[in-house]
Amino acid sequence: MKIGKIIAILCIAALFGCQIYRNRNVPEELLGLWETSAPQYENCSFTFKSKIAIFQNRLTLVSIYFITDIEKSIKGEKTLYNIHYENENGDEYMLSLYYIKTPHSGVIRFKNKEKIAWLKHGVQ
Repeated sequence: MKIGKIIAILCIAALFGCQIYRNRNVPEELLGLWETSAPQYENCSFTFKSKIAIFQNRLTLVSIYFITDIEKSIKGEKTLYNIHYENENGDEYMLSLYYIKTPHSGVIRFKNKEKIAWLKHGVQ
């Protein structure tokens, strides 16, 4: 009987521990302000800071989200990041993007709009 209780407690602790440890730190290569020259995204940008994502649209509306988890997988020359984030109300979202390293910095391409390249501000 005692062994069963110990196993149950260890299982609950393991499940709880997995929920606590999530990768919330934005990788170094993604940090900064990102912009594109695509006409449909004129005056739009997004910024990744240590644990937050900031999106700005052409109407100068700014939305700030708290990163809750980041999953990373290598796909050839691309790194796929699935970034989980939430707003101040706890509504959850996920953004999937590819990071492709370049000689000067890198390029971000959203998984659902791969033809559009986003470059880090100030990098040519």
